[in-house]
Parts: sequence; structure tokens; C-alpha cells
Amino acid sequence: MMEIQSVPASQAVSFQASKWIHLALLCEVKELESLFEALGEKKIVSIAGVSNLGEEVIDEASFLENYARYIDALKQGAEISSSQLFRWFTTAISTDIEHFYKIPVNETKGIIRIQKPVIQIQPHWFSYSVTDKKIRSGNFSLDNISWGLQFSYPQLYEDPISKKIHKTLIEPTFPNTPMFKILQKWIREHSRVTPFKIEDQLVNAPIRIGKQCFLWINQYQELANKGMHVA
Repeated sequence: MMEIQSVPASQAVSFQASKWIHLALLCEVKELESLFEALGEKKIVSIAGVSNLGEEVIDEASFLENYARYIDALKQGAEISSSQLFRWFTTAISTDIEHFYKIPVNETKGIIRIQKPVIQIQPHWFSYSVTDKKIRSGNFSLDNISWGLQFSYPQLYEDPISKKIHKTLIEPTFPNTPMFKILQKWIREHSRVTPFKIEDQLVNAPIRIGKQCFLWINQYQELANKGMHVA
């Protein structure tokens, strides 16, 4: 397997991208397995801070194993710390390992950086505002509710050398764009906008729920604690 290229800190370049598309999804383990299968050949790379050199690429089975632990914890009302979730799921996926580089910190550890558009993954939380009756997605706080994963991909990317702005979704030079479009299609077909019932009000949230989660989602204690359930 090809390794991620090492680059001295003095040669590091800033990854500039904007107009991100964010897709938040809570799904069952089997559904995530199906999604990963649909995406085809890819590398999963940890971007969660300092990692051991040579261990940056994560085995897909290991990622799914951690996700299974997470889903089991939701069903059983067990607690998983936010730091543990960040460590497990702060990753990126790419068809090409050369979209990443690493900056060695010492002889055994390094930091992974992104140099071209990849699909970024992170733990997802949401909150509900009693004041304006709105669900806000993605901001982490102690009062937020953990809700699966967020997949993100930029629509605009600035080449660090030429400074040219590229439109990633329409230009053919970005190999992760087809994979992101597969991800979008899969999420549309295999999940729903989440219909929350809050104080007898129906609130459709922009976050998604996998169809298999409807069997157990209203046993999720964090929802009950906030007086919420899925309609």
C-alpha cells in the first residue's frame, strides 16, 4: 500500500476551500456498511491531530467496529465521551492517498494535512432552541445531542500555487467528486429528513435518519431528556 508522503513543516501549504456541503446522518451499522460499499475503493485517513507514523490509514473494518460501539451506546443509554468520538471519527476519505501529506512531529508521530478536496467526516451533534423552535445542526456544546456522522465536501477549492479558484462539482479534475455524488444519492435513497415531535409540534430537521433506525430511535435517552421523539 502506498504511504502518505512526508513533507517538512516549512513546505506545508494551507488547504483553502469553501461553500461546503454538509450531510448529517444517523444510520444503523448495516446501513453504513452499505454506504461504504457503494462508495467503492477508497482510503480512510485519520485527521484527528497527532497520530503514529504508519498508522494514519484506518482499516474500514476498524472504523465500522467503532461505529458499532457508538450505536450500541446510543441504544443502551451508555456514555461515550466527545474526545473518544473525535478520535474515532475525525477522518477523511479519498480515492487517492496523494490527496494527503504528513508533517512529522518526531521520529514516531506526525500530523496529517489535506492538500486536495476529500470527503471529510466528523462526529455530528445538534441542538434545539426552545426560544425560536429551531433545530441547529453541527455546533458542539454540552447540551447538544449526538447524531451520527457529518460528511462534508467543498464546492470551491483554491489551488495553492496558481491561486485559481476551482469549482469541484463541475470540473473533471477532482477524483473525489464522483464519490461524493454517490454518497449524496445513497443518503437520499436510504434515509429520511428527521421528523421530530417536540411539545406537540412537528419539526422537520435538516439532519437525516437511516430507515433502519426507526425501530429503536425513540429509546434514545438523549432525545427523551430533551422532551423530543421522532414522529
